[in-house]
Amino acid sequence: MGIGASELTLAQLAAIGAYSNVIFFNDATDSDLLKTIVGSPRTILINLAQLLNIA
Repeated sequence: MGIGASELTLAQLAAIGAYSNVIFFNDATDSDLLKTIVGSPRTILINLAQLLNIA
């Protein structure tokens, strides 16, 4: 993204998600979520904990 995660607020993350069709989720192993969004080439998955470096 080009910005430090510490500079992003949750509101900004939500805005980014709404704007660029990015789905943020905590558990990358959530197969139900993966099944729901599979097949959408515009969808980018980002593990929120990994993004914020709190894993």
